[in-house]
Formats: sequence, structure tokens, C-alpha cells
Amino acid sequence: MSVNLAKHKTALLQAWKDVVDEKSPTDWALFGYEKQSNDLCVVGTGDGGLEELIDELNSGKVMYAFCKVICPNTGLPKFVFINWQGEGAPLNRKGACANHVLDISNFFKGSHVTINARMEEDVEPSLVLEKVAKASASKFNFKERSDPVENMTPVGSVYKRIMPTREINPVEREKFWMKEQEEEKRRIVEEKKKAEDERKKLEEERKEREIKDTVARDEWVKERSQSINKMREAERNADNVARNIAQEKKQWEKQLEDDAKDEKARRTRSENLRRERSHEAQTLISQRTINARAIFEQNTCAGQMTNVQTSRQPKVLQEFEESQAKYEAQSTSPVPTTGDSYNSPTIEHVPVEKIEPVHSQKVELTSAASPPEEFNYTRNLLKEPPRQDSELEVNAEEEQNWDEPTLEAPPNVRDPLTEMMAEHGIVRTVDGTQL
Repeated sequence: MSVNLAKHKTALLQAWKDVVDEKSPTDWALFGYEKQSNDLCVVGTGDGGLEELIDELNSGKVMYAFCKVICPNTGLPKFVFINWQGEGAPLNRKGACANHVLDISNFFKGSHVTINARMEEDVEPSLVLEKVAKASASKFNFKERSDPVENMTPVGSVYKRIMPTREINPVEREKFWMKEQEEEKRRIVEEKKKAEDERKKLEEERKEREIKDTVARDEWVKERSQSINKMREAERNADNVARNIAQEKKQWEKQLEDDAKDEKARRTRSENLRRERSHEAQTLISQRTINARAIFEQNTCAGQMTNVQTSRQPKVLQEFEESQAKYEAQSTSPVPTTGDSYNSPTIEHVPVEKIEPVHSQKVELTSAASPPEEFNYTRNLLKEPPRQDSELEVNAEEEQNWDEPTLEAPPNVRDPLTEMMAEHGIVRTVDGTQL
């Protein structure tokens, strides 16, 4: 909002006129705002000069002063308009009153100097008078009297012609110009020498700077090359490590594959060997004519009782064998015998019930005593180790470590079949080992 000068216009103009009037002793007038409005009013007037005005200024308000001072240069009265904005005044108030300065200065006409002040140091009398002296265009003191002027004699009007030859001596003139020329030459030589020295100095500085720059550049290039080489070496090492790791991984995978294949092949071979052995055992068992059960029953109670009964009937057994031999001879003979018929009195008197068990037992013993020619060897798996097909399989099995304790050797079990075959001369044993 703009400042209101109409409300207290009469009082404002009266205070201003008192300061401007030469007959009035008033030399300053202070103006301010009425409370918090924009109405300008008279705060006070006085005739004590700037010292008294400074005491009336309030640091928390925005005020205006119109005062009269004596110019130190001319001795004439000068009018000063002071725009006072205290340091403690609100900022919004300062911003609003900043547009009022022009209107108020135009209202109080006749000011020679305008001073913007915030502190008391800005309105010191000496500082104000100095600004007033600088603002005055003339330094003439109107109050001081001028010095009296002496009487001047009349000026003559006689004209004298100038004679150059008499006024200027040619010899002196030549000496003067020779001296000037020598000084000019000396000055030129000195300037050339100075310029040469300066050029040499600059050249030396340039060379030194180039040498330093070259050394610094070489060091930088060397350090950069070393760092690049280190980086390349690190990259090369990293590539080698990665390549080695990849190769080791491939080798490890290949080794795993080979081990898996070997394990599979070993298991296949073991399974085949197991099947072959089982098939061989089954073949041998199917081809033999010996009743293994009867052989094993010899050491049992039933077998011993049968042997006792057999030993008690030697005559009957002998007669049965003779009759059996005769019967086989007759059956195999191409021409039957005449006149004699096969008649075994022993068989007639012996009941059939008694002959059958003896016959069966004897047949078994005879079969056990005379095995076929193709059955000449039976492996004792309890005494002999299993057959190994190749050394590679043995090595493969030995390389496997199953972290199990070593098994004890199997007990030496007597094989009744082997012993019986040894007794009849079918096989031969040395220290319990079958040959």
C-alpha cells in the first residue's frame, strides 16, 4: 500500500517549513508512521543539530528525517533527507516502506543529499558533512573575503621580431640532437639486450619446463604401461586359472564317466561270471550220477544204521551181486545160453521187501564207487578262491576301498564228497588241497 500524506499534511508541511526557514532555529524534523498504519506523522523537531537527531532515532522502526547542516566548502546551509530503517524493524515492514521513499522525498522538496541509514554510525555528523561536501559543486566560501588586488601597470604595445639565429645556437642544437641520438641508440641497444636476455630466460624456462614435462610424461607412461602389463598379467593368470579349472572339471567329469563305465563293466563281468559259475555248477550237478545226499548221510545216524544192516548181510549182498552180474551178462550176450536157465536160489528164498532196500542202497554205493569218466573234477568253492578272468578286473576290485574290515579266512570244512572221491582214487589231495 502507498503512504498516506493527506491525514497529517498540515503538521508535516509546518515542520518542514520550520527547518527550511532561515529565521527559524529549528534545524531538524523527524517523521514516522502512526502505529501500524501507513499514515505519516510528525515524531519530533529540534534545534540541537545531528547529535540531537541521532538520539531520537529508533532502531526498531522505519523513520524519515529532514535536517539542515552547514556545508564545509561554501558555508551555505544544505538540506539532508535521511531514510532510516532500523536493524530491529520487521522485514515485512521494511519491504512495504521501501516504495514510500520516493513519494516522501518528493513531498519534502529541497533536499541536496539523501542518505540511507540503518545504524547510528551511518548518520555520524562527520560522515554526513563529508557527503554534503562531495555533493557541492563549488568550493568557494561565500562568507570569507577575497584578497585585495594590487594596481596593475599598463601593458606596453612594442613588438619585437624574433630572430631564430640569435635565439637558437646551431652548435648547441647539434650537440643536443647528437646527445639525443646517442641516448636513443643506447636505449635501443639496452632494450635489445634486455629483450634478448628476456628471450633467453624464457627459452631456458621453456626448455626446463619441457624437460620436466617429458620426465613426468615418461614416468606416467611407464607407470601406465606397468599397470596395463599387471592388468594383462592378472587377466592372463585369471584366464589360465579358469582354463585349468575348466580342464580339471572336464577331466574330473571324464574320470567320473570312465569310473562309471568301468564300474558298470565290472558289475556286468561279475554278473556274467556269477551266471557262468552258477550255470557250470548246475551243469555239473545235473551231469553227476552220485547221490550226494547218500554220501552226506553216511555220517548221520540213519546212514550208520544202514551200513550196519548192510554189513550184517554180506552173503545176501554177494549173492545179489553175482546174480546181477549174470543177468547183465545174459542181457548183453548176443546168443543166449541153452540148457541152463537163470535161477538164483538166493533171490527165491529172500523176500522182495528185504531185497529192495538192499538193492537201492547197493546201487547207490556202486554208483558212488564208480563215477563216469567225464566227471573227473569238482571245484571246492569253500577252499579255493573264485576264478579271476583278467588281471584288470583284479586291479579294479583292489582299487576299490569300501572301508570295511578284512574278512577272516573261512574255516577248513571237510568235504565228504571230495574225501570219498579221494578214497576211490578219483581225485588226489595233498594237505587237504584238491589237485
